[in-house]
Amino acid sequence: MSDRINFDLKEHNGQLNLDNFVDIIDSFQHDSIDYLYDLEPQSQNLFWAGYFCESSSGEKVEKAFYNAAYRIRKISIPMPSMEVDQNNTLRAPLFKSASFSQEITIDWTEDVYHSVKKYHLDWFARWYNRQYDVLRCGVAGKFRKLLVVAFHYVDDSESLLSQPKIQPILAFHIGGLIPIQIPELTFDYANGQNDAPVSIKYKCSKIQMSYSKEIGLGRNANIWGDAASVSSAALKDAKVWNPSGFLQDPYGPGDNELEKLRIARSATSYQPSEGAIG
Repeated sequence: MSDRINFDLKEHNGQLNLDNFVDIIDSFQHDSIDYLYDLEPQSQNLFWAGYFCESSSGEKVEKAFYNAAYRIRKISIPMPSMEVDQNNTLRAPLFKSASFSQEITIDWTEDVYHSVKKYHLDWFARWYNRQYDVLRCGVAGKFRKLLVVAFHYVDDSESLLSQPKIQPILAFHIGGLIPIQIPELTFDYANGQNDAPVSIKYKCSKIQMSYSKEIGLGRNANIWGDAASVSSAALKDAKVWNPSGFLQDPYGPGDNELEKLRIARSATSYQPSEGAIG
């Protein structure tokens, strides 16, 4: 693979030779429209969030919020951040620290019984007993877990009629949940707010992001070489977007499934602690 731009300025008397970019930009002008039209956008309203129950290693489900999947209207999952110092001596950014928020927010649909708030008040009481002003011993009933699955619809049939099917994309395993902020309960003649969500903040000990086996290929898959060395057989099982017929960036003609390769690589767990975002 050769670079399209030769950054050796001495070769051209301090100038860049961009002659080979004329055809690239010309192709880009019309390929980009087709590429973006065919690109499936993110579907942030297609998710399932449930299996809300006590964290335990056994098969028995304890302290479950039954049918949480129908009550959870919105969930906000934080992403890690990195603090970097700019080193003036080296003229380069240097890693200083990493920060994992480990705090999520869930908007619940409440009912006339105020059962969502009561569930969380009972949960709160497993930590601190207000009547006797004591902390509860042990871990029983104190932590919860949650599973969030993102999905979309795909139509891989050869029929003339569209037959979209559900394809799960990825899942978030959230463990060690503790409620840290339960909103106030307000009764108001002037404003019913009957459909207002109950927004509750939680701290957690784990947020793990993992992809479906239909998209990621597993640690043993041979997809980690350069584009020329990756066999198409390693990608045949990946059910992801695979556009073709355009000039790919930065390697060349669209005959190497490069977009499919990049997505499959992103979805394949390979490094230790990969997918840990909290």
